[in-house]
Amino acid sequence: HPPGRYEARPDSRCRDTAGLALAAYVNRILRGIWNQRTITWTSAGGKTGVFENTNKLMKYLGLCNGMKTGYTESAGHCLVSSASDGGRHLVAVVPDSETACAAKSGGSNG
Repeated sequence: HPPGRYEARPDSRCRDTAGLALAAYVNRILRGIWNQRTITWTSAGGKTGVFENTNKLMKYLGLCNGMKTGYTESAGHCLVSSASDGGRHLVAVVPDSETACAAKSGGSNG
């Protein structure tokens, strides 16, 4: 490792990621942004466009209300997802999600 570089164990990376996700999740503004299924906007020129959220968990699991996938060199590919039902809330972190998705589909997830 380069001097001064922090190298966490995989379990602490998941715990840290979950902590960050939970801190973001309790912010109603952030939660409202990533919970959008579609966003419609109008440009200054009057043209209207629609952005559709591509989060498949949100599309197929009604309880899922957002978050995202991502990649960092130290943590690798991760899925961070959130769901709510009847006042109960869940934030989940799935490490090595690219490997899991590729294994499930029988191919590469890249």
